[in-house]
Amino acid sequence: MAPSERDEVEHQLEREIDDEDDASLRALLALCFSEGGAERGAIFLTRRRYFDIPSERFWIRASDGSISAHAALRLRPITIDGAKRASVGGVSEVCVHPDLRGRGLVAVILEEVHRRLRSLDIPWAILFGDPRIYARAGYRPATNELRFWDPLELAWRHERVPSLLVRPLADAAWPNGRIDLAGTLF
Repeated sequence: MAPSERDEVEHQLEREIDDEDDASLRALLALCFSEGGAERGAIFLTRRRYFDIPSERFWIRASDGSISAHAALRLRPITIDGAKRASVGGVSEVCVHPDLRGRGLVAVILEEVHRRLRSLDIPWAILFGDPRIYARAGYRPATNELRFWDPLELAWRHERVPSLLVRPLADAAWPNGRIDLAGTLF
């Protein structure tokens, strides 16, 4: 797979993705997420989401037109300590085709995601991942207790999730209290 001449990020609303981009996106997601075990990647052979549906997607194409790098965005209201309400941008399904890794494509896509969230006055981006990978993009570990829906257990869970990473996008500091995600993890 050859890289594109320039790494231009495309922004697409979920509901506007056509069949060709759907097939390309699912192929990339299945490839990238099967690296951790074929079972996890197999879900993307039939759909382009793991659990809940994102609102928007950001991607970069390879020179052949296929999608070669990707991040999904879920706009989500949260509740802090059972009272204060805020919004976050949940970033998920971040991946780059194995042949194009090491070129900084994740950073390029995440900067575009952050720009979009700032335009919506959303103060934080959050994702669940390895802090060594996302630290360069400004993500830091957070230790909040989370309330979230576990679709495999069909139950609400209350726990700290070690892979929770937060990127402030405004002057607002990330809260220390319990965070209700009002849905699944991203």
